[in-house]
Amino acid sequence: MRSKIIRLVKPYKFEEQTQVYRKKKGWSYVKPTLGSICAADMRYYTGKRRPEALKQKLPMALLHEGIGRIVESETLKKDTRVVIVPNIPGYIHSPEKFPSPEKCCRACRHGEIGENHCENIHFLSSGYDGLTQSIIQHPDPCLIQIPDDVPDEIAVLSELSTVAYTGAKKLKLLDKNEKIAVFGDGPVGYIVAVVLSFTKSIKRHNLYVVGTDDEKLKKFGDFAHTINIRKRAIPSNLRFGNLFECVGGIYSEEAINTIIEVAEPGAWIYLLGVSELFVPMNTRDILEKGLRLIGISRSSRFEYPIILEYMREPEMQRLLKRVIINRFFRIRSAKELTEAFDFAAAHRVWGKIYVRLEIS
Repeated sequence: MRSKIIRLVKPYKFEEQTQVYRKKKGWSYVKPTLGSICAADMRYYTGKRRPEALKQKLPMALLHEGIGRIVESETLKKDTRVVIVPNIPGYIHSPEKFPSPEKCCRACRHGEIGENHCENIHFLSSGYDGLTQSIIQHPDPCLIQIPDDVPDEIAVLSELSTVAYTGAKKLKLLDKNEKIAVFGDGPVGYIVAVVLSFTKSIKRHNLYVVGTDDEKLKKFGDFAHTINIRKRAIPSNLRFGNLFECVGGIYSEEAINTIIEVAEPGAWIYLLGVSELFVPMNTRDILEKGLRLIGISRSSRFEYPIILEYMREPEMQRLLKRVIINRFFRIRSAKELTEAFDFAAAHRVWGKIYVRLEIS
């Protein structure tokens, strides 16, 4: 199967190339139809990854948050809508080398760790070509059928929502009215808060979002309390047993150390924000309070059916739609893809930028 593929060859430069796929048992051909631009994609496009990472991973097709329709498959009907799970563990992509989860790696061997931490992972748009292709070849276990009552634009958010759920399912509530904090008022923080609200039934009076922008924080107001930490400190009598860090970047240090300060003894801290920098943190208080820090990176295929089932709920759809900006980009060429990424780089909009993939 021949595919037209648009690869990032160096920062700010896409090229159209041809990819020829040979038929593989247990793999399907899928036409990507709709995707969203992730902060990780932008770090590649703008050259903000470390130079050694850019040298190692480019050229590469970007985008890993997206859906498509089946073109040819042994297990799924043609035109079936599917989420394309970007995380492919070693025992799925190379069964001849890793014939079972037990023989792949520690993460795959022990389910409680999660395949998202597989040591032999192939992850789309992170060293392996992403969705900016006319046809993608993908393993059947990593294609998840979308329920009929979940719209395309909501299904695209399943990748980020499953990452949020990967953290949410680790939630440890020791007290009946324990307070939960989400640090970060961007799209990641928003989706984490929505997922906590729906999948863990966290009520507004127990859910707090800490951010720095009043306009962004307004979007959380009907299902969480909000605190603008630039305008007022977190009250001394308000402490949290579970805290989600969704800030990342240059503000990681400030966010994490504030989290340590307002954490209850024995609290769980879930780190979802990505930073290219080393982040100093207050280890004295981590030790004194007995805090548990848990890294959350990506998600596995097992989370998708769970999240897609929640996404059938009209109220969850209503809240998730807030994170989608109104402008969609139509992508048929490297030029149009460049326009979309240039827009994302130039406009610090709150929300997810969508691209309609019409590459042929």
